[in-house]
Amino acid sequence: MPERSLGGSQYFIRFVNDFAPKGLGVYSIKSKNEALEVFALWLTKAENQSNYKVKAIWLNNGGEYTSKAFTKYLSKKGI
Repeated sequence: MPERSLGGSQYFIRFVNDFAPKGLGVYSIKSKNEALEVFALWLTKAENQSNYKVKAIWLNNGGEYTSKAFTKYLSKKGI
């Protein structure tokens, strides 16, 4: 967003789980380096709601998903 929210967020991040009844998660974040932390929270919620393990993700090639920490986390989770 060009302007920060009242809480200081400048970005929105959206995750979709096609297998969960409430599979959409939209979060506001202050910087892109918060993507991994928010994804980890969403992943736990998505897997608990759907009773399925996430095995793959689609990315928009925004740099927040290609950091070493993010790729290491995905590898650790088998994604």
